[in-house]
Amino acid sequence: MSDTIRTGGPNAGTDVRDQPLRSAVRAVDGYAIATLDSDGVVTSWNEGCVRIYGYPENEAVGEPFSIVTTREALDRGDPWRMLERAAETGRFEGEARCLRKDGSTCWTHVVLTAIRDERGALRGFVTIVQDVTERKERGRRLQRQRDELETLHGIHHLIEEIIQALVKPTTREELEALVCEHLTATPFYASAWIGERSVREGRLVPRAGANGEAVERMLAEVDPDAMEGCEMGETLLRGDAFVSRRIDEDPLVPEPVRRFARERGERSGIALPLAHGETIYGALVVHSARPDAFDAHERASLETLARAMGFAIYALKQERLLLANTVVQLELRATEPAAFFAALAAECRCRCRVDDVVPGPGESLLHFLTVEGASPERVREVIEAAEVVEAYRTIARYDGQYRFEVRVKPSDFLNHVVDAGAVIQTAVADPDENRVVIEAAPDDDLDELVEVVRAESSDWTLARKRTVDRPVKTTGQMSRQLEEQLTEKQLTALRTAYFAGYYDFPRKSTAEEIAADLNISGSTLFQHLQAAERKLIENCLDLLLEPSLPR
Repeated sequence: MSDTIRTGGPNAGTDVRDQPLRSAVRAVDGYAIATLDSDGVVTSWNEGCVRIYGYPENEAVGEPFSIVTTREALDRGDPWRMLERAAETGRFEGEARCLRKDGSTCWTHVVLTAIRDERGALRGFVTIVQDVTERKERGRRLQRQRDELETLHGIHHLIEEIIQALVKPTTREELEALVCEHLTATPFYASAWIGERSVREGRLVPRAGANGEAVERMLAEVDPDAMEGCEMGETLLRGDAFVSRRIDEDPLVPEPVRRFARERGERSGIALPLAHGETIYGALVVHSARPDAFDAHERASLETLARAMGFAIYALKQERLLLANTVVQLELRATEPAAFFAALAAECRCRCRVDDVVPGPGESLLHFLTVEGASPERVREVIEAAEVVEAYRTIARYDGQYRFEVRVKPSDFLNHVVDAGAVIQTAVADPDENRVVIEAAPDDDLDELVEVVRAESSDWTLARKRTVDRPVKTTGQMSRQLEEQLTEKQLTALRTAYFAGYYDFPRKSTAEEIAADLNISGSTLFQHLQAAERKLIENCLDLLLEPSLPR
């Protein structure tokens, strides 16, 4: 069946406007319908056309149908191709972006049908148009959402891979290179580099060699003073993230970074602090060619990566310190209470010793304190009044001393020292003087560490700095030491419990069964095991942490 519309016989008028079709077109209100002559000039124009295009009938009739065609479509010759197609095949159907009278554009679905008389002569065209702008935009939104979800899924997968790979590097330089190379090996990110926080200089200093010669040249041109004065650098020094959707021209970004982004066609950028606890080691800066990059979801993924990098840098510092045969000891002294344990000693007029500092919930640390020369009631009173304390409990009393476990907020001085990658070897406070000895690996930036200490409290002075050899304790020495400390009954109880599966999960043997095997009471078994376990743990801690705080 032909799509061509047949009109009257040879005596019919020569113009579509002379046909009864014109009246029918005017009467239809639900669709935009127009008729054209054989040259594409409008001959009738209904109210639907007025609503879509904005031209009243008296302005549209007599004009070429191309008046509703965009400049781009005119340059391509789209209107004439549509008419030619309809004339050749009887019908054209497709979507077109059209131009309204007010200059705005809309998407339309166009059906253009040729009109011929009984002898086949082309008399004109009738076009039925539907505004599909909303449907088109809805489809585009859905496609954008699908693309965004696909991109976000790819970014999440990338971040997971990088975080899993963070265990491989043995140095900070290797870690930074790994992250930057992984990020820029994907279509999501164009470049990545690392900036380092210099406490001594009080500003963010770019680290060279993050990845690629182009990045290195850019970093060499970044003036640290300019980084300090710009919003990007100041934000990072505060420990906040910085996002720019026009990094190529953002005045808040240093000029060398803007120029680098322009040359590479990069549009968006994000800078994230690399931190652990209260210590900021530097910043991860990532550029993307996507103008809409770094939305809330993507930013959250990259913030997770930055936190993992901060912890990895801290862990590398701890590992170097743990494996070092020599360490550098810094002895600090203060006459004013410059930390919580010192304030406790001053308020209670007593001696306070920090036995250990271990990670607590969140970013807090657990301080194990031994207090001598004050009543427990007075100590509790001072602890409860301290703003830096989140929680505490009394652990034990022995030989006139009291041990407390105190959960201290990240802002405390000792917490800053631990976050900076150092180990507290000694921390003792009397009412009038405080003494702290911290240890760091020889290859750490010790001047930077001292500046961290002084930045947190100007009351501390460096009394002594020295390099100390660490005695190497072998497992054989540990075994002989443990054998000397354990009684025969304690060792027998421990070996029996271990090989009987008492320490397995789930347990293979109960305490009653082991006590029966040894022909002792349950209470005696628990005494032997408790004494053996304590000595075993003490030796393990000595091997892992020596030298460290007294326990």
